Amino acid sequence: MTLKAASLDENPSFLALSYVWGDPEQTQTITCNGQQLQVTTNLVAALKQLRVQFPASSLLWIDAISINQADLAERSSQVQIMQDIYRSATQVVVYLGEDAEGLDRAMDLFKAMDEKAKEPISNNNRPSLIRERLPKSHEDIWDRIHDFFKRPWFSRIWVVQEVASSTHDPIVLCGPFVLQWSSVARVARFMTETALTLATGRRSRIGNVLMVDQHRDFKPWLGFLLQSSFHFESTDPRDMVFALHGLVDPKFTAELRSDYFLVDYQKSVKEVFRDAMIGHIKYSATIEPMCKVIASESSAKYDLPSWVPNWATPLTERKPGFATFSGLAGYKAAGGQLAMTSTTSDPDVLRIGGRLAETVAWTAEPFTGADLAVLRHFRRPRTLEKLWEHVSGMLGSSPEVCESFWRTLIANTTKEHRPAGAALFSAFVAYWNATKRYDLLAEEYQKAHSGPPPFDDENGMQTLFAETAKDEDNYPISPEEFDSIQRYTSLLAQQFSHNHEGPVDSDLEARMKELLSSQPDCRLELLDWKDGECVRCILEALPHGRVQAGLTRVAQGPGPSHNFKDRDPFIKEHFRLLAEDDLYSGVDYLTECHGHLKNSLPGLCFLITTDGSMGLGPKSVKVGDRVVILSGSGTPFILRSTGDASILVDQTRENCYVSRLITKYNVIGDAYIHGIMSGEAVEGFDWGRDYDVFDLV
Repeated sequence: MTLKAASLDENPSFLALSYVWGDPEQTQTITCNGQQLQVTTNLVAALKQLRVQFPASSLLWIDAISINQADLAERSSQVQIMQDIYRSATQVVVYLGEDAEGLDRAMDLFKAMDEKAKEPISNNNRPSLIRERLPKSHEDIWDRIHDFFKRPWFSRIWVVQEVASSTHDPIVLCGPFVLQWSSVARVARFMTETALTLATGRRSRIGNVLMVDQHRDFKPWLGFLLQSSFHFESTDPRDMVFALHGLVDPKFTAELRSDYFLVDYQKSVKEVFRDAMIGHIKYSATIEPMCKVIASESSAKYDLPSWVPNWATPLTERKPGFATFSGLAGYKAAGGQLAMTSTTSDPDVLRIGGRLAETVAWTAEPFTGADLAVLRHFRRPRTLEKLWEHVSGMLGSSPEVCESFWRTLIANTTKEHRPAGAALFSAFVAYWNATKRYDLLAEEYQKAHSGPPPFDDENGMQTLFAETAKDEDNYPISPEEFDSIQRYTSLLAQQFSHNHEGPVDSDLEARMKELLSSQPDCRLELLDWKDGECVRCILEALPHGRVQAGLTRVAQGPGPSHNFKDRDPFIKEHFRLLAEDDLYSGVDYLTECHGHLKNSLPGLCFLITTDGSMGLGPKSVKVGDRVVILSGSGTPFILRSTGDASILVDQTRENCYVSRLITKYNVIGDAYIHGIMSGEAVEGFDWGRDYDVFDLV
């Protein structure tokens, strides 16, 4: 290998590699300019694959070789032009890693999903039907698909800029397979929109793919990037800030060149993180990134003030933060008031104006992933049911309390983080009803099994997945649900015209038997009807046909929800919708509601304030913590007093002098408090005169 100096001004033709360094302890020796150079084993594997796919004469730009990593000054200067390097490349090549067992089968399904993703969503191509036409959720092929999306490259913070800066569709190398980035993003979006990521029950980094792809066209301010990139990692914590520079809208170039954001590897982690927060407040007059604050051992390691987010918090401890999506959700807790901050002699203290709103009076146990799990061997049953019993026991079960409760659980937003309309209530009710079945199956499983599931045994986990899928398929539906399904299917059928003469399709019964008997795993291949068949007849006959084929069972007695009809207003609403709303059975609660809750609630705590308001806060919130409206934020914050206070003599806009009590607080995190997210707590409030002063430490 030979190094060649080049200037981007001369428009050289070269490939820019996007890859993961890998374990720094596992290295191999290569020859570069006649000298030996130690590089990671993963880079050697990438170089071999590049030589298979591209001519040997191709020029390559590879950070580990092209930058002297030991020279902090060179490293800092090169990082500042990283966007220019990847934007100028003839082609950006993503290397995901070497071949693995089952990758060939995963690529077959990947290509099938890619083709399906190109079709528009319609009544005959709805997410629930799409899921039923693909392999069952327990089949091991989904492990292989998620293995693909779990590869370390998808978690690396630098890849966001590397792919987003490319002016072409990047090439993706994974083992012997060659893909286009656009296909990877399309499949990730397809799996998210059809709730396949939830239905298959595996964890991967599909959300990171969507974030990378979003920034190919979207160039925001650094503060937004700091919040939205929280699911990525870096070896050097400072890169969680520095790696985002190339994604910022060019109109903010001057701000990025300020001392607050300047790429300088001679700064400590604390200085980089604190300066980024101060710089964001200075240039945007908002404090939104503070929503990422969370107490952790790593934050203590860097000696960060409580108001400075630790951008390198371990992934397992991170939380989304409500303020991340304030703009989309319409949150304006401070009524649009910009941040009122001032400096003190201590750079670790942020002095800010705001208003005390409420005090936390009650908290539930923090939510975990097990509380929202669908699979019976993961689920902690009855969590939501018990939460409602507590809430209704304290506040009653009036329509107003019910509405506040369900809107609080979803932070009054859709899965796209937009304000939730009344129509979302149907999806919530359908999900609430389904939780009764999930709870019952989980309790039955836990009675029959002791100890945790075999998480490290792939075969054992596949067996559990298969048993769960079988239980779900064989679970009888209530007569009310069957009647609702029949009405909904009939409504779908009316979109088609009969294509036969006479009232009945003479071949329908035979065709239904053929359709259903060929689907032992209960898949509905509704789109596989033959040319000339009457689609309308097939759809109208489908519910009874499935019962006759043994694929659907109608309960002879009451289901698990019946016991709640008279005491749970959400179950009561479920049965009302079954009887009165012909479209209700078409609601896909997995897509519209469950995924939203599963992604947002774990790590949060349901709370009630002294005035009876419901809310969600960080898991470390305690009774007695204060709910505060801080200037410059769209969401309230939970603060905890340190007990220290002082007096400040302040000048108002009317040139009057007033004494203000300054209390020192630790930031616990931001919160959703139902009823004050649109500025209700500061309505009529004079920000020039009446504000409280807080020293955040």
